[in-house]
Amino acid sequence: MVDMVVDYDTEAGATYVELPGYDEAGAHRVVEVIRGLLTVDVDDSGEPIGVELLRAPAEIDETTLRALAERFPSLDLAQLRAALAGRRLATPGDGLILARRSRPARPMSIPLM
Repeated sequence: MVDMVVDYDTEAGATYVELPGYDEAGAHRVVEVIRGLLTVDVDDSGEPIGVELLRAPAEIDETTLRALAERFPSLDLAQLRAALAGRRLATPGDGLILARRSRPARPMSIPLM
């Protein structure tokens, strides 16, 4: 397993999950999965590198996670669920990071049509 970091911004009520391969400069496109609730940063190849949810980690339900899995089947939902719950899913020394940091909310990018 690889690194995953969960950030929760209490002021904005938003959760951001840095997925394996996260690089802020590498986010080339934002995909809206559920309008006003769930967006995904993807790299050049369309692979997810970050997930933003406008909810606290404890308020993210299975319906939301299923929508994410349908759109991005390569995501490890078991690891994501564990990270959101603040639990370790893997064994010590595997490099999985479950951390909560405070940072300003990232603005949602919604394409205008």
